[in-house]
Amino acid sequence: MQETKEIHGSDGERQRLNASAWKLLEPWGISPDNATLERSAVYRFQARWAEQWRVGRCMIAGDAAHLMPPFAGEGMCAGFRDAVALSWRLNGIVEGKLDDAVLDSYVSERIHHAKHYIDFSQQLGKIICITDEEEAAERDRSMKAELAARNHEPITGDLVHLGSGVWCEDTAGAGELSTQGFVEVDGKRDRFDQIVGQGWMVVGLDVDPADALTKAQRDTLKFLDGRTVKIGASGSNCDAIDVDGTYAKWMASIDSKYFILRPDFYAAATAKSAVDLGERFTQVLEKLHVTEKG
Repeated sequence: MQETKEIHGSDGERQRLNASAWKLLEPWGISPDNATLERSAVYRFQARWAEQWRVGRCMIAGDAAHLMPPFAGEGMCAGFRDAVALSWRLNGIVEGKLDDAVLDSYVSERIHHAKHYIDFSQQLGKIICITDEEEAAERDRSMKAELAARNHEPITGDLVHLGSGVWCEDTAGAGELSTQGFVEVDGKRDRFDQIVGQGWMVVGLDVDPADALTKAQRDTLKFLDGRTVKIGASGSNCDAIDVDGTYAKWMASIDSKYFILRPDFYAAATAKSAVDLGERFTQVLEKLHVTEKG
């Protein structure tokens, strides 16, 4: 049986490439005597992003917008985030509820976020791809020492803010994914998104957020197919029971009683008081470019 030659490069380059492939397969007892090398190739990881993601009615997302090194597994994740961020905006435009100016924030939010993970992936690659034995041994010693120093507690990761867009940058927790806890509604328990749903929501902890909004604001929220949700402890008169206290802990950590939740589950704003919530809601609507019908 004959090997299939690599289709790119000179004959010498192909032979060297194939020889390297066979050497890598040796530990598993695979050789030209018992196998056929159909194809061998060297892939070069790239870290790139487009500077322009929108031209009029045309948008790009995923690999068309950014190329992610594979070391953090963030390439497809970033593509999913692009798709979700773009879909709720497009849906609002198609339904006549949002002006297409909202697409500009898709670009500003997602470029910043994707660039962060491209950089993170590159840094992780530098750790993973060490080939020098002494340098690798020093890496291992350092990582083991750091693990022992934090009493073997796992690294929780970093909370990455969106780039500037449809959220209030001066409120704690905004521009980040909101917490996700178990809640109970009408005797049924599940994760918040599974039982309460998706869409624009104004949530209050032990307070009814509807009371903090003007009639005009409530009407606009309804126009966006949004809703208000009062969440609280078991036995309280609320729309959803905070089963494990997840929301109480999260909101205490950011010193807030209210938060505005986007369809993609990012917090658009948080607020300490009813007055503060009303002001933040207005700011979010301005960034959202709601049509005059709203």
